[in-house]
Amino acid sequence: LLSQYSKTSASVSSKYGTETEEYSRIQTINRLHKKETNQIIAPALQYIKKNPQESITLEKMAALCNISPSYFSKLFAKMNQGNLSYYVNQQKIDHAKELLHSTDWSVRTISEYLGYDDCGYFIKLFKKETKCTPLEYRSHS
Repeated sequence: LLSQYSKTSASVSSKYGTETEEYSRIQTINRLHKKETNQIIAPALQYIKKNPQESITLEKMAALCNISPSYFSKLFAKMNQGNLSYYVNQQKIDHAKELLHSTDWSVRTISEYLGYDDCGYFIKLFKKETKCTPLEYRSHS
């Protein structure tokens, strides 16, 4: 009975050791794919951060990365960034926060600078992200 337990225990240990090694290999492959994906879309991410006042389109960002719009969209989603428009709006709201801290520009001026044609829409997005209006944000900071 004891020898049978030892064989079973060794078999289970070997099986789980192999599964753990396989999991580790899969994790390594996933990290490499993520790094490769990040390198492909990096020019677009940098452009978005450095040019918050620009109108950003899927086609423009894909061209910047020398890939098709559909492939860009797939890679962008794979990087857990959500969709492009959500990411762009997040970056613009972050920049708006900086401008609210560092300038005395009106909310309308900031929204126009960031490329929003409708100040009301900008305020709505800002409030959705920060849980307060731009003026409330400015007065609390």
